[in-house]
Amino acid sequence: MTTLNGEDLRTSRDDVSAFSALIGNLAVGVLRLDAQLRVVDLNPTAEELLGVARGTACGRPLGSVYRLLDAASRRLLPAPEERLAGAPPAGIEARLLRRDGVELAVRERFVPLAGNPAGGAWLLLEDVTELNAMRREQQWLAFHDPVTGLANRRALERQLEQALAAVRSNGLSFAFGYLDVDDFEVVTEIVGQAGSDDLLRQVANVIRQRLGEKDLLARLAEVRFGLLLADCPPERIKARAQELRRVVADSRFSWHQEEFSLGVSIGMVPVTGGSGDAMKVMAAADAASTMAWEESIAAHAFDADNSIDLSLAHKYGDLRWLARIHRALKKGRFRLYRQPIVPTVDPDPERAPIHEILLRMVEADGSLIAPGEFIPAAERFDLIADLDRWVVKGALARLAADDDERSAIAINLSGKSISKASFLDDVVEIFEASGVAPSRVLFEITETAAVANLRRARRFMNALRARGLRFVLDDFGSGVSSYGYLQNLPVDFLKIDGGFVRGLARNPVQRAIVTAIHQVASVMGIPTIAEYVENEKIRAALAELGVDYVQGYGIRRPAPWVEEAGG
Repeated sequence: MTTLNGEDLRTSRDDVSAFSALIGNLAVGVLRLDAQLRVVDLNPTAEELLGVARGTACGRPLGSVYRLLDAASRRLLPAPEERLAGAPPAGIEARLLRRDGVELAVRERFVPLAGNPAGGAWLLLEDVTELNAMRREQQWLAFHDPVTGLANRRALERQLEQALAAVRSNGLSFAFGYLDVDDFEVVTEIVGQAGSDDLLRQVANVIRQRLGEKDLLARLAEVRFGLLLADCPPERIKARAQELRRVVADSRFSWHQEEFSLGVSIGMVPVTGGSGDAMKVMAAADAASTMAWEESIAAHAFDADNSIDLSLAHKYGDLRWLARIHRALKKGRFRLYRQPIVPTVDPDPERAPIHEILLRMVEADGSLIAPGEFIPAAERFDLIADLDRWVVKGALARLAADDDERSAIAINLSGKSISKASFLDDVVEIFEASGVAPSRVLFEITETAAVANLRRARRFMNALRARGLRFVLDDFGSGVSSYGYLQNLPVDFLKIDGGFVRGLARNPVQRAIVTAIHQVASVMGIPTIAEYVENEKIRAALAELGVDYVQGYGIRRPAPWVEEAGG
């Protein structure tokens, strides 16, 4: 494409015919004007821009060919004759108003023909409509999410900074938090990326309808939204979070012929004068959202008096756990326990075909710490894969020394561990070095972990099943779409969520749920295990339903498997 600048025009002024040939190929509109600013000539691009034929424009005053509007105020600018009185103005950007009413964004520039005795000027008109649209789009994308149209992280952080300033200067009340759509990877597997984008837009619209004019909703990641609520004192935070959770849970979201129920986890913190900077507020909100997810409470609001302090982390997983877990790993201060899984109709723990392997931490004084205390911290501080490796190595070493070839073990694995590519390699290496028959080893993965890392979980499971190892899907029934993805997971046993089993003997709804889970598993040829079997009454009810295996305090409590495990 030929280009042109003012110097080209000046040096070409003595050869108008040659110059006319040159400007004919330009993508910029060029008009040659006489001393009275009448149009002498114009190139085809100028004809197209102005919407006027060359024969019509030539000889006419420039002001009668087009006018300009101020881009901001849309006020009519003075005619070119007035604007060029005296020194020519610098180039300007404005809205070109054609005689047929069409408007275009243009950049206008005059180049005087100073060396020409007859005077006159060249007028350059460049159509910047598309360029301006691209600029506007870039400016919009700088502060918005392209999928949902919501504000993005940059916009949210800017608003949070302003909210902190308002709190300090005016004492206003704000709340900040994160909202995560639960188990959305399953939905994406079903509807694809286009469908998941549309469903997220629907979720955003449902939430936005419950927000005030001063509230801000932003999309920060695939399934994470940010919330900044105005006029929200600390005592109202939990109620607002629960309200938003309810409105999502009560809504139905559809894509083509599919309809979905979705849930969200919400963690929120107050924005106060003692909140510190924006980074501390966001860190506290992230901790709150993780607590909401891990504790399965769906909405968590930190206490106003200690929300931004590290003492918050004590309930969630104090930073001191980091050093304690490291020390325990280094000094081998973990112990393996086991609990039998027995046939429901012949519950003899002495002849249990499978034992679930459990973990305890040993304090310096010899006291034991239950996994519920240190496992969340290990996951939070990215130590869980180290713990899982320790358990796998120690359990397989102990199993290799067991003379009973009929005994098998089930080892729990964290969802965070199986999401690490290197962990699969480590497990394969430990297993192959152990010499244990693959039929004696099972791994337990919770339903939540499998859903949260569906593709990686499937890859992990397929790789180990190809070597003869088996899998138990733990806590089945705790997710929102259990049946929808069960057929896509390569599992050998289904462990029914203990929350349904506990009340089975007295609660007809829970009995119906357990019945349905067992029937679906039976159709698929998957044996079922019921955990939390606390008494004979529950076991007998499970036997009536046909559940294959049972486990719990009513059968036998967990007991030490070995005093010193390898690792």
